Amino acid sequence: MATILVYEDDLHLQELLVQVVRKDFKIFIGQKPHQLKEEVQETGASLILLDNMLEPAEAKEILREYRSEIDSPVPVVLFTASAQGASIAEFIEADDYIAKPFQLLELRAKLRKLTQKK
Repeated sequence: MATILVYEDDLHLQELLVQVVRKDFKIFIGQKPHQLKEEVQETGASLILLDNMLEPAEAKEILREYRSEIDSPVPVVLFTASAQGASIAEFIEADDYIAKPFQLLELRAKLRKLTQKK
């Protein structure tokens, strides 16, 4: 069973994610996004879900820092409230994105596809 590390500051959305994907994936809620590398290693994550509105650091800064520290095969999916044109380009380093609000079936399919690539 693949492991997903989730960084989402909305507690309701965290719970929804756990409920929706727990049959297919083991879920860990990330506690320290600025220590992404360490939490990936600790959990054995095969996928990272990263909200682009996290505080105190923005998700794109966290992602850039993570990618600079390690050439990771772990796919990163960004949650974004704005998935139009320029915002997608901004997050080009991510493997994929999910626009909020999202369809639950789309989310499951995308997560399965990305974890099977590994």
